[in-house]
Amino acid sequence: MKRLEKMGISIGVQIKPFRVPNAVIDAEKDETTYPLSALSSEVLERLCEQFTREVFEKAGKRRLPQEACGCD
Repeated sequence: MKRLEKMGISIGVQIKPFRVPNAVIDAEKDETTYPLSALSSEVLERLCEQFTREVFEKAGKRRLPQEACGCD
């Protein structure tokens, strides 16, 4: 549960995780999609890494070291 504090008032907010898509869109043919299962592990890893970088950049935050975030 995430805690937000403003003007001395603290409230609890439960946040839903990001939605995971079922497919990716072809960059050249917008009407063409591919299911995630059609992608290699390497491609999925690169897409996830790019998404994570962009999320932190938009939030103006720095990523924690992998061992510090408890992500594994």
